[in-house]
Amino acid sequence: MPSFQKRFTLEQRIAEAQKIREKYPNRVPCIVERNHTASTDIPDISKHKYLVPDQLKIAEIMAIVRKRMGTAMKPEQALFLFVHNGEKTIVAPAGLTIGQIDDKHRNKDGFVYIEYTGETTFG
Repeated sequence: MPSFQKRFTLEQRIAEAQKIREKYPNRVPCIVERNHTASTDIPDISKHKYLVPDQLKIAEIMAIVRKRMGTAMKPEQALFLFVHNGEKTIVAPAGLTIGQIDDKHRNKDGFVYIEYTGETTFG
């Protein structure tokens, strides 16, 4: 499935993000997708668009993503989140809130893009 940015034009994404931000001022519209280079043993999640309370920590978003994967994500697999704003990609610090990420790394279309990938860490 093509990424959210490829399925919708910049104008469509800007309009949607503005509408969401006006209606829910204390929430951050996020797009969460599997990194295109992630190995095939990292499952894709069915829901990609999230409206996240701005005080939610990145670690809690990581838990939500892992929960959405169900049993397909093995406990020995590490999950990594990256934030991509169109210009650069950063590792999402687990201790920051999504509001802090939004302030510094929001995409020009108004969404926060989070990519996830994983790696087997034990055995």
